[in-house]
Amino acid sequence: MQSKSLENIAMAAEMFEKGNLPSRAIQCYERIGAWEQLLHCLHRHSDAFLPSQRQVMANRYIPIALNKLYQIMTQEVHGGKA
Repeated sequence: MQSKSLENIAMAAEMFEKGNLPSRAIQCYERIGAWEQLLHCLHRHSDAFLPSQRQVMANRYIPIALNKLYQIMTQEVHGGKA
């Protein structure tokens, strides 16, 4: 995905959040791989979802976010790309 396209999707996610449409924001964050922002959005708008929906989202997104964090840390330790 091109940089400008990523920026547009990130901007759309922010607008969806401000418009109280967290599900749409989460879709945008997922599309661009902005896992930290996605988790923050889920946390900020936790009251917008039923507990069962939050659990499904947590089970889906937290492992992905942790995996990406691990990859970043591994790259830093090894000084290259994992």
